[in-house]
This record gives sequence, structure tokens and C-alpha cells, in this order.
Amino acid sequence: MQTQNAPFPLQQIIDEFGFEGEYIGYRVSNDGHINNTFVLDFKNADGSSTSYLVQLINTNVFKNPDELMENIVGVTGYLRNIVIERGGDPERECLRVFFTKDDKPYFRTENGECWRCYNFITGAHACQSIDDPKTFFNAAKAFGTFQCLLADYPSSTLHETIPNFHNTRSRFADFKKAVSDDLKGRAAGVQEEIDFVLSREGDTGILVDMLSNGELPLRVTHNDTKLNNVMFDNKTDEGICVIDLDTVMPGLSLYDFGDSIRFGASTAAEDEKDLSKVNFDIELYKVYTEGYLSAAGKSLTDAEIEYLPFSSKLMTLECGMRFLGDYLNGDTYFRIDYPEHNLVRARTQFKLVEDMEKQMNEMKKVTQEIYEKVCKQKRHTAWRVRAMLSLMDERQLRHSLALWTMKNSRFAPQPGSCEEAAFIKTYAVPQTRFERVNSAVSSNGRPLSIFRTVIRLADWQSRSGQECALVYLKAVETDTDSLGNTAEITLGYSIVSR
Repeated sequence: MQTQNAPFPLQQIIDEFGFEGEYIGYRVSNDGHINNTFVLDFKNADGSSTSYLVQLINTNVFKNPDELMENIVGVTGYLRNIVIERGGDPERECLRVFFTKDDKPYFRTENGECWRCYNFITGAHACQSIDDPKTFFNAAKAFGTFQCLLADYPSSTLHETIPNFHNTRSRFADFKKAVSDDLKGRAAGVQEEIDFVLSREGDTGILVDMLSNGELPLRVTHNDTKLNNVMFDNKTDEGICVIDLDTVMPGLSLYDFGDSIRFGASTAAEDEKDLSKVNFDIELYKVYTEGYLSAAGKSLTDAEIEYLPFSSKLMTLECGMRFLGDYLNGDTYFRIDYPEHNLVRARTQFKLVEDMEKQMNEMKKVTQEIYEKVCKQKRHTAWRVRAMLSLMDERQLRHSLALWTMKNSRFAPQPGSCEEAAFIKTYAVPQTRFERVNSAVSSNGRPLSIFRTVIRLADWQSRSGQECALVYLKAVETDTDSLGNTAEITLGYSIVSR
């Protein structure tokens, strides 16, 4: 522990976040390689100690810290309420953003540095490598739980902190430009690798097209599902909290799953030069898939389950073409230790892609077997409709409407204030008139109706001084019993615009 010459504005941090107690010292924690992170320790008057995680936001990567922190505050607040409702420990099972004396989620120093603070998760550790399949399984459960808990979070409210981060068609276009520009004259020497990527162009548009066609739901995604972004309990080794939420954005659940497999189901390091050591380990794929589906399986659609194996290949291909593209551009993005480092990395990814293609049928088979094993109860028709339409139940609707009201109404507490939890708990959905906008037949033959309603805030009611509105839908199924009696069953709600 260090106490002197702190590489951060200590007194300003204490003043801004209102830390109490006697400052003892700090520890460096920079596993993420993006933001500078420190753990600050304080001794309380009663002899106990409290630690805080203080972080310098890398504004070279995340150029809009306001949007970045708006994403994180929204997601962590949502998760925190769910953990509390489930009787969990919110100080260990989710991150909490500390607000400054000005009620902001970060502060900016005179020289432009942006500093934020989280709770420090005690009695837990991060892992840098998979020494035991159980670790991979527990990481999968943690990321699966993260996805499941956020299944009904309104992903459209999130900002893209890094635009087109996993848009594989856009990544392919970037790669083709790198080949065409050939800034360092390296293309001729790697034509075999270039052809490997170009021959798989058709793969790059499959998931993005399914998203645009409504075949896959837009969800809240982590986008950096590495092993060291899970905190494991020191006693049980269970994954208790997913961290590093800077890249939380709207996206596909398949991105997170596929990237975890790319990282964790390889038999060698990402920069192994001897490709004979690089193989796709389908046993580790089984381990991760079982852990992930045990937590997230019932919140995923049939299409998401079906494309889990393909997503593993696609995310590996994407990473490989990013490495190769950076090599062609002169190594301007990824940090390298020697001139061919990015080329070596690309080759390992392409070897994994080849292995996955050879084992794709087996991957599909075991995925379905695992799904049937860990999700034994067939999902009710109403749940299938919920998944298809991304519906939320009444409690989740009330929660989302409360968050929208706090953000927009000048009569409600601001997000992050001490009254937030109480406001959300007691929030009553405004009485509005529903209008039928669509009718259909559900998969079991019952009539299905979609109703639309609008909640409005007049200009004098809103924080911005301008009228704003939120539109949401209600899905209702009509059931008829053997005697001809009918009953309307509300399947759920969906916010469509705000």
C-alpha cells in the first residue's frame, strides 16, 4: 500500500465524493489496460475500514463521458434494484456509482481529467486465465445472469460509446479499406490471410441482417466479456459481479457469448506463434455453454439459441480481421511487442475459425442438448411472445416509467439521488387510454391484440422546458374455456419510443 506521491488529485477526490474517515493509502489496479484505476483505503472512527475504487476515465477512447456515465448509472441502478428485490447483497453483486457533491457521476479537474468512483467489492478476486474449467463455468453463469437480469432493460435508451463496435459488416468494410490502402506495403506478404477473410464475407452480414429484419432482439450487451471482467467470491469461487461496464451498449446477446468463447475456448495464448498448439477446445465450449444457458437460457429466443455456435466463429473472425487490418495499417490501434505481433494474433484467430468450422455440426448438436438439459421446462406460449416482442411485466414497466419520469419531470427526484429507490418503489403508472393498434393470432391459436398508449409531460412539467412523451404497447391474449367464457391475459408491455 502506498501513501505518498499519489498519481491522482487526492484531496479533490475526497472533497468531491465526500469520503469520510482517515485516508490510509492506495493500491494500483489496472487489469483493464484502458482506464487508470486505484483502490483508496480509509479508516473509520469505529476502527473499521472502507475502500473505494477510483478511476480516471480514458477520454481518448471514450470521448463523451456524459453519455458513458449515463449508460453506466442507468444499468447499475437497474441491477441494484433487482439484487435488492431478490434479497442479495447490492454492495457485492453489482457496481454502484458514487455521485459528487454536485450530484454528478464524475468530476472534471482543471486540466480536463475525468474521475469517477465505484464501490470496492470485498472478499472477491479477478482471474486472468482459465486454470480450471470450473472458473470458466462460473464466469459463464455470471455473464448469463447479467444478460438475464437486463433482458427487459430498454436498450434503446443506451448510447453507443463506441459506434459500430461489433457491426461485422462495418468491420469487414474497414478491413477491405486497409487492404486497398496497404499503407505499409505489407499486403503482398499476407495474401493467404487476406483471402481467408475475403472468402468469408457472407458470414459478416448474417447477424446484423437478422437484427435489422427483427429476427434477433436488440439487447443490453457488455461487449467485453473477458474472464477478468468477472469478480469471483474468495470462498466459493462463484462469479458474483460483472464489472468494467464502459462498453455496455445496445447490441446482440450473441456478441457477448461469441467473444467469451473466442477468448476462453482456445488451447493457446492469443499470440502463440506455433499454430500447432492453437486449437478450439469443444469441451471448454460445452462448459461455458452450460454455465451461460443455466442462467440466461430462459430469457433467450429460439433464434439466439440456434446461433450461439455461429456467433463463436463470427466473433473470432471479426477479431482476426481487426488484428490483420491493424497490421496492414501499421499497428496503430493494438499495442504490439514486435513488428509481426498483430499478424501472429490474426493467424491464431483464423486457426480457431477453421477449427470451429470443422466442428460446427457438433457445436450445434451439443448446444441444443445443453439447452434441453438446463432448461427442462418448455417455455409457455406467453413467454415466447414476450421474447419475440421484448415485453416486460408490470413491475418492470413501472420501473422503466419511473426512470423516464425522473429523467424528464422536474417534479421527480433526479436519477442517482437518495430518493430514487423510494420513488421507484412507490411509482404509480399514470392512468391513460389504450388504443388497439394491431391484432394477430398467437402460436397457440388464441387472439392476440396490441394496444398503444402515450404518457406526456407538458413543457412546464419537463426539466428541459419542452413537451416530451413516452409511448408504450400492451400485448393482450384472449383465452376461451370449454364453456365459452373468455378472459383477457396481459402478456406484457414494451416501450417503443421516448
